[in-house]
Amino acid sequence: MIGDTASLEGLLDLVLALADARDEDAFHRLLKVYPRLGFPERVDLLATLRHPSDGTPQHVATWLKKLISMRNRLAHAWIVDASPQKALFSSIYKGRRQDLLVFDVEMARAFRMIRESRRSLQAMADQVGDTDLWGHLMGFDAQ
Repeated sequence: MIGDTASLEGLLDLVLALADARDEDAFHRLLKVYPRLGFPERVDLLATLRHPSDGTPQHVATWLKKLISMRNRLAHAWIVDASPQKALFSSIYKGRRQDLLVFDVEMARAFRMIRESRRSLQAMADQVGDTDLWGHLMGFDAQ
């Protein structure tokens, strides 16, 4: 789950760079700049996209915020107890032990959100930004 959530970062950077770039040089610069921002900041930028206008960027941003929260809590925890239906994780936060109980239904929902977020980000990469720039970057203007 942690690696799957992290794998969405590259697609997120691509969508943001395509949405904001006006030419090929700007696109390549933005692809270097966006990874320097934190994942939550990039998700906030995604939520401000106006295209596609069907609400997909805002919907995916909401899912990514939930996934980031779960990923961060699991990344710094260890398994205390596990069964097929649930897992109990524990971590130390600000000097106090915190327990996190994750049920199989929650984890299955998280993996569905990851899969749907990936699909939506790939679709947005095809739709956002300047069509001439997209065609040039994808090699459609080559003779």
